[in-house]
Amino acid sequence: MNHVAKFFRVATVAALTSAIGTAPLVAAPAAFTAPATPLGVTIQPATPAGYDGTGASGPYFGNAEGMTLYTFDKDPAGKSVCNAECAAAWPPLVAPAGATSIGAWSVVTRDDGTAQWALHGKPVYTFVKDEKVGDGNGVGVAELWRKAELTLGQGLKFPIGTHVRDVFSAGGQMLVNAEDMTLYTFNDDPVNGAPACVGACTDTWHPHLAPEIANAVGEFTVVRRDDGINQWAFRGKPLYTFSGDSEPGVAHGTLENPNWQAAMLSRYFMPGNVVINQSARHGAVLATVDGYPLYAKDANKFTGGGASHADISIARGDIKTGRAIGISGCDADCEKTWTPFLAAETDQATGYWDIVARPDGRRQWVYLGYAMYTYTGDEPGTILGHDIYDLNGKVPSARPSPMAGAQALYWRVALP
Repeated sequence: MNHVAKFFRVATVAALTSAIGTAPLVAAPAAFTAPATPLGVTIQPATPAGYDGTGASGPYFGNAEGMTLYTFDKDPAGKSVCNAECAAAWPPLVAPAGATSIGAWSVVTRDDGTAQWALHGKPVYTFVKDEKVGDGNGVGVAELWRKAELTLGQGLKFPIGTHVRDVFSAGGQMLVNAEDMTLYTFNDDPVNGAPACVGACTDTWHPHLAPEIANAVGEFTVVRRDDGINQWAFRGKPLYTFSGDSEPGVAHGTLENPNWQAAMLSRYFMPGNVVINQSARHGAVLATVDGYPLYAKDANKFTGGGASHADISIARGDIKTGRAIGISGCDADCEKTWTPFLAAETDQATGYWDIVARPDGRRQWVYLGYAMYTYTGDEPGTILGHDIYDLNGKVPSARPSPMAGAQALYWRVALP
């Protein structure tokens, strides 16, 4: 049977003509932005609570193979005291030669002279009793070992009405206001000076207002505008929201003017040949630098008389389901239509991007637990592979539901 004939499409005419922009929609980072991880340190995504009784867990750090990283309560900041037998059970995460501090990550020197990565000053380790990705058997051992978790804004003090959130559509952790709207900085604004955005500029870029009696909080200071209004600034740069951001979790202001930057604290790694592009129908999507969107094979459940994507708690999928499908979701016949998105031999798994070996030895990129592919039916700038269903694949039961009906596998465009 022809491979394409194995699939059927549930789509509207709009889906058939869905397109993405040719310009990357990547929020220009502010000058104070730091990478969230060094090369070779991965972020294992949050796992939602399942109907099978498993509890939710937040994102945490892993090594290049995805194995859980831990910190040791007895370690003082900047030093490891886990040596000899301790290090045999808790192998240190060795930093490469020449590694230097990067964002929340620093390098400590062990007693034997080797370099080890540390998170917020605490050295990190793997655990020999963890056998596979997702294991956390080291948590709570001797009440001294903790999972190295990704914490937004750790160590920062925030004024009321300002905090940090993930803005995946822009590829990082952003400063946001009380309504979770992304904050921005303006290149023309002087550091610790009166803002240059005045008059008509403020119709588009709204100053992040501070109370009349506000005082500095941590690295947040108050600047006095020429119109007599107080405005919050971070590390000396005044903060604004953008009138064109219609909802939380977006950062469209960086497309408005290159002199405006999202107030990004940490940026997430992306392979060098991947960009975030804008789609009219799907919003921000992952694509190659040539304009071909990336896809994941996912599980879908049919409930209540209609097709539902409720099997994934969010549009970018459920890591348990992605891992359960793995690369088995696309065999040699499937590859005639869906091309594995390959990593080079020198690429390293980093951040939310893992690498898995295919049976023939090729290395394939995995994002948020899902193997990535391109679709041979696409042309640069189009999204024609979304919502193609595969009735022949086996659907994993990573999150069984008592309300679930028939299940199927389908292809979806990959969201950042």
